[in-house]
Amino acid sequence: MDMNDNENKTFMREEENANSKEGRRILRNRAVELKPNSIQNLLLRLLSAWLFASGIMAFTVSGQSLLTVKYSSRVNVLVMIMVMALVFFVVTAVVIYLKSRYFDSGFLLLSLLVYTIIVVAGYNNKTELLAGVLVFWAFVLYFTVKYRVKMFELLSISDSMLKVYIALGAAAFVAFVGGFGVFRYLTYSAPNYDFGLFSQMFYYMKETFMPLTTSERGTLLSHFAIHVSPIFYLLLPGYLIFPNPMYLQIMQAVILASGVIPLYLLCRHYQLSNKYTICIATAFLFFPAISGGCFYDIHENCFLLPLLLWFFYAAEKRKVPLFYLFGILVLMVKEDAFIYLFFVCVYFIITGKMRFHSSLMMAISIFYFGFALMLLYFQGYGAMTNRFSNFMTNKNGSLLEVVKNVLVNPALVIFESFEIEKLLYAIMMLAPLGFLPVFCKKPQQLILIMPFVLINLMPDYNYQHSIYFQYNFGVIAIFFYLVVINLKRLKGRFKKFMALFIVAGTVAGFFCTSAGFASYFVKYFDNQETINTINMYLDDIPSDASVISDTMFVARLSQRDEIYERNYTDVTDVDYYIYDMRNASQRDKKQEEIEQLINEGYVKVVDEENIIVILSAK
Repeated sequence: MDMNDNENKTFMREEENANSKEGRRILRNRAVELKPNSIQNLLLRLLSAWLFASGIMAFTVSGQSLLTVKYSSRVNVLVMIMVMALVFFVVTAVVIYLKSRYFDSGFLLLSLLVYTIIVVAGYNNKTELLAGVLVFWAFVLYFTVKYRVKMFELLSISDSMLKVYIALGAAAFVAFVGGFGVFRYLTYSAPNYDFGLFSQMFYYMKETFMPLTTSERGTLLSHFAIHVSPIFYLLLPGYLIFPNPMYLQIMQAVILASGVIPLYLLCRHYQLSNKYTICIATAFLFFPAISGGCFYDIHENCFLLPLLLWFFYAAEKRKVPLFYLFGILVLMVKEDAFIYLFFVCVYFIITGKMRFHSSLMMAISIFYFGFALMLLYFQGYGAMTNRFSNFMTNKNGSLLEVVKNVLVNPALVIFESFEIEKLLYAIMMLAPLGFLPVFCKKPQQLILIMPFVLINLMPDYNYQHSIYFQYNFGVIAIFFYLVVINLKRLKGRFKKFMALFIVAGTVAGFFCTSAGFASYFVKYFDNQETINTINMYLDDIPSDASVISDTMFVARLSQRDEIYERNYTDVTDVDYYIYDMRNASQRDKKQEEIEQLINEGYVKVVDEENIIVILSAK
């Protein structure tokens, strides 16, 4: 029997047997199916025409923000009405020709999608705008599902089509995310923190096999004195072949995109049909915090996303060797990665998944965390406990003080975790997924939300509650695991509604946040002369020379033993000082420093006005 036939029968059984109440309504539901030119369809057509015309106006009218009352003064209302009328009559003709009762709803979704993209793409990180758009999407999708627009039934997706879609989607993700990362580097937009330092670390790993840097703390040290992240060695073989900073940007995108593979396997395990699987995969590839988390370049946290999903899969399939392999790999990402593993193992123990192995893995994670902390305290700079300073009486407090405050003062935890800024962040993380991760019929699922609270909501460190930093990747893996198991438990129309909503929500969220990263592509081609000038001078710096540089030039100069960021080092005796003069607001201060260095004996060897200044000790 053909796979599509099986899938169609599965959907028919879902529709008719979701629950007895739904089954009894089938005949009544059929009675409300829309006729091609019913009043409801005409209203849908009018709404579509309005959205379509509004989108065209928003795209063509320039010079005024859509979010101001002055925008309407630049819109020709007569032209807009004519466009609406044209769209309405064209769609009517198509509907009459096709005799389709579903075309209007499909065209409404398309019009809303186009309008959403045009609107939100111009206003990055406008949480209130995205929230309003998602509410609109919810109403439209509810209507289309209520009136039995057979969105899923009309589609036929084979296993091979699904795999091709996922492969192409992952490739597109790598092209976009890896691409804007590469162009950040090429346009000198990627700073030392946190790209130049990793670029130099891989240079040292290639030369000495040690994760050394001089640009991270202004002196030669191991990166493991800051974070214990041996997982980086997995990227070293490729770097030996392609020893270029661009390799790191591309590989972060590859690592993140690879998370769609265990996600697909989890969907298979939970017997979600190809149509639901493709919705979840689409939501994953468009989820704004995944692409947004790459905004400040490569970090070890990117490994958390695929590795935790593989860990979930190994536990669900009871594959013991893989369970331990991916558990150990998660711990190798960073010292605080144990938090994710600890709570996941607690969840598995409570739900009865591999209780013995989960208990042992939890014990291993605690032991490893203690070992990593000892390593940081005795061989490094200590754990970054200051990020929880809002739970300490002083900034130099210990983790024990944080634990004490959490245990004896839950009111403080609630107060710190639900500030307005953090609530808006939580909306950006959960709303595109229709809040599915917290639709917990089983209260033990709330255990999996604890890392979100501990890592992202409790700290006062701003970067940990922003979708534009790397601190979201571990939580995202947990969220999508919960999306899979919670979507599986939904029934009937609501299940279809939620599947469609997470696609609409993540696509809208992507264009509201990450689509703006395309500006790096434009920036590269618009500033070719400046970029080529900088390239020429930086490439002339001898590879064995010691350099102090402004932050945006560090990555390009990172393939050397000594490179320091100008504002973060006590070193003064170097071969070259290099100044980035592109920022007008900082030029006067830099000119003063340059004059002082000249007085100390340095010679100005390059002075490209408003671009770059290089001083040499020779």
